[in-house]
Amino acid sequence: MNRLKTIMVQTAAAMFFIGTAAQTAAQDTGPKEQSASGPQNEDIVVQGESKNSLRDLLESVLAEARDGQMARFAAPICPRALGFPTTYGPTIEQRIRRDAKKAGLKTGGAKCTGNLIVIVSDDPPAFLSYAFKTVPGMFDALTHAERNALFANTGPSWAWQAVEAVDSYGQPADIAGQTKMRASRIGLEGRQNFSLSFVVIDVGAIEGLTLQQLADFAAMRTLAKVRNEATRSQRPDSILGLFALPDKKRPEEITSGDLAMLRALYATSPSLSAKRQRAAMERQMKREEESGAGEN
Repeated sequence: MNRLKTIMVQTAAAMFFIGTAAQTAAQDTGPKEQSASGPQNEDIVVQGESKNSLRDLLESVLAEARDGQMARFAAPICPRALGFPTTYGPTIEQRIRRDAKKAGLKTGGAKCTGNLIVIVSDDPPAFLSYAFKTVPGMFDALTHAERNALFANTGPSWAWQAVEAVDSYGQPADIAGQTKMRASRIGLEGRQNFSLSFVVIDVGAIEGLTLQQLADFAAMRTLAKVRNEATRSQRPDSILGLFALPDKKRPEEITSGDLAMLRALYATSPSLSAKRQRAAMERQMKREEESGAGEN
């Protein structure tokens, strides 16, 4: 079994143990149950924004991975919701699958191995400390500064990804850390793939929220490498503001602008530098807006 598979198996075991232990807390302070279909936000958030403001928005929301590129899933996503009451987990997972498909991603089958993990915990800092001690490989893709920032975060959500650099042919680095690159006019064609993506949410912050809101927030936090600062911004046009906004201004679901951003991330080349990919994403989002193709 290779190292990545070992980490995934260890992670699954640790997540199952902690998720089961956390279910009691989630039972007491739970979200409102709501169907996966809900109000539609018809206007794309990028409408009327200048090119520079859209560029600034992309840079303020999406963080770069290593080597100056954007990271994302290449494999089909397989959501697992842990720590929720038994009846809530499948609803969360189904909604994330729905969001992923609308963003242009493939999803795994019913028996797939979880690679997108959503956890609610009554003590997220203690959870992170436990996870670091028992499955340290979960945090290998983070730089020292990123790991410190994750553990210093005050919540109510903590997100990180295990990112694997692959070469032009989709193969991981060899033992020496080298990858085979095929040169092109715009640079090397290696890319950064998510192998695992996590979000931990403080159970104390979810009271009054719907399962739909929680699942959509989790989807946005795990399908892209999102800056923590973006979740503290009181932008009513993004589900990322779910915990920062007053109750009456919280989006009821992932917005069309959020989905437009995810679609652009997954529709543009992952082999580009982050700067070039953001420029390509701008063009993609503008085309979608002009064609009226955006949807929730």
